[in-house]
This record gives sequence, C-alpha cells and structure tokens, in this order.
Amino acid sequence: MTNIISPVDGKIQAIDIVKGKYKVYCDVGVFDGNNILAPIDSSMIIKSYTNGLNLSSDTYKAKLLNERVNIKFGDISLKLLGGVCNSKIKLLKEDTVQQGEKIGKFINGIAIMKLPKYTDLSIQIGDKIKAGQTMIGKYNG
Repeated sequence: MTNIISPVDGKIQAIDIVKGKYKVYCDVGVFDGNNILAPIDSSMIIKSYTNGLNLSSDTYKAKLLNERVNIKFGDISLKLLGGVCNSKIKLLKEDTVQQGEKIGKFINGIAIMKLPKYTDLSIQIGDKIKAGQTMIGKYNG
C-alpha cells in the first residue's frame, strides 16, 4: 500500500468519480502555504503548461483562460489552475521525486488531484489539508 500525501495546503471543496477515477478539488487560498510537494515517490512529468490570465478561479472563464499546469506522478495527476493572486506557477524540475519533496510554488487557485478508483480516501469535503502532512489516502500502486 502506498500512502498519498497532500501536495498543497487548502480546503477540500468536492470529491467526484469521473471515468473510474477520483477527482479531489482543493481550494488553495492566498493565506495557505504556497509550496507544491510530491504526493508519492515516482517520476514527475509535466503533461501540459498553459500561460494565462489571473481571473477568479471560481468562474467558468478562468477554467479556459487562467494559467494552468498538469503534472503526472505515476497513476496520480495534479492539475493546478491559477487564481487572482497567482503571479506564476513555478515548478523546480521534471524528474524522479521523493514523497514530500518540494517541486514548486503555487500561491492561489484550485488544485485538482486525480486518483485511481481503488484509492482508499482519508479525506472528506470541508477538510483542511496541509502539504506534506495530511494523508489523502492509500492505494496499491
């Protein structure tokens, strides 16, 4: 069993199941910590990066026009959608990472984690999570 730790600080807004995977939505506020940490030991691949605007991340237009990045950690993916106060999503490297290792900075917006369906979640909607400290769940990966 592999423990998945939180890659960001924030508050869980929603948990969905889409195409056989959990989607965990986390609101990252300006006053939350701004480090992005590796959720598991794995290779880290930046799947896509889109430079964009800094609209409120609660709007439909933000989902189309704001800065965003998709990162893959084995079976887990992390999408970061920048918000109003995000100057730029900064990633340090694209390489093999250790769980809890700092991989970048993210000031404000929405973090969406896609987890395998066979993950045993340890979180609920409304929970405050802390990067590197909160266990999101366990899975056989």
